Amino acid sequence: MNINWEYKDVHGYEPVLRRASEEVLGKLARREWNVVEHSNNTRPVHHLLFQDLTPPDAPYFAGHYRGEDFSGLLNYFVEIRSDPLVGTHPRLVFQKMDFLGQSIRAAIGALDGVIARGERRFTEDFALKIAKVSAWIFVTFLGIHPYANGNGHAARFIVRLVAWHYGYWAGAWTIEPRPGLPGDGTDYSSAIYLYRRGNTEILERAFLLMLLDGAGST
Repeated sequence: MNINWEYKDVHGYEPVLRRASEEVLGKLARREWNVVEHSNNTRPVHHLLFQDLTPPDAPYFAGHYRGEDFSGLLNYFVEIRSDPLVGTHPRLVFQKMDFLGQSIRAAIGALDGVIARGERRFTEDFALKIAKVSAWIFVTFLGIHPYANGNGHAARFIVRLVAWHYGYWAGAWTIEPRPGLPGDGTDYSSAIYLYRRGNTEILERAFLLMLLDGAGST
C-alpha cells in the first residue's frame, strides 16, 4: 500500500490546523505537556495536530512514525530534493529517535543543573544556552524526519516546550503557520539548510531573539 500523505490536500486544512495548534499551545501554557516525556515523544502532539487531516483509509498517519507496523508507514521513504541530508531510512527511525531522546534528556538535565547551581533564567547568557540546545534538537529532528508529514510542526513544538520549561513563552515561534525568523533576514528553510552544513549561528541567533522577546509571559 503506497500512500503519499499531504495534509495540505485536505480542503480547508488551514483553519483545522490552526485550531489544533491553538489547542496544543493551550495545553503548553497550562503545562500539560512534560518537557522530558513530550520532547522525547511528540506522537501525542502530532496526533492532536493532524488527526482530522489524514486520508480516510490511513488515520494512522497522525501520531505514528515512519517504519511503524502500518501498511502505509512501514516502508515510507521521504525525499527532500532541496536537501539530501533529510530523511532517515524508515527502519532506522525508531533507533534514531531513541538516541535523540536520550540526548534531549541529557541536554535538559545539563540546563537544569545550571539553574540549580544558581544561574538566573532570564539573562541573555542563559537564553543563548537554551537557543543552542533548541536549534540542535530542532535540526536533528527535522533531519530524521520521523513522520510522513508534519515534521516541522512537531519540531517547532519541541522548541516551544523546551523554552517554556525555563519560563520563555517564545510566542513568535508559531507551530502553525511556519514562523518567520528575526535577525539578518535569512529565511526559515535557508537557516536550517545552513545549520546542517556547519553555519549554526544564524538559527541560534534567531532562536535567541525569539526567546528574549516577551520572556516569561504568555
